[in-house]
Amino acid sequence: MTQKEKLYKIMDDFDVMSVPTENFRHYLADYLISNNVVVLPFAIGERFFYSDKGKVFSEKVAFVTYDGNFTVYDSHGIDYDPSDLFHMREEAEEFLRRAE
Repeated sequence: MTQKEKLYKIMDDFDVMSVPTENFRHYLADYLISNNVVVLPFAIGERFFYSDKGKVFSEKVAFVTYDGNFTVYDSHGIDYDPSDLFHMREEAEEFLRRAE
């Protein structure tokens, strides 16, 4: 079964009519999480920024693994903890300023 087919199955099993409208988003999020649906910290091919030795660098995500914690890999096979990465250069630069 492909990833898309698994997601279709999860959605088919979701009883949308039993959820009160005001709680829909929370119920849906809980339902997806309980069915092992995860949101990647970065999309494949997305650019991320990190700081090292007082400078900001940028790479693209090659793949992401999950074994209870996410690990992001660049095209060189270097692994990163997502908590050390930023979506925007300005965030990484701000992090450096605060660390000084």
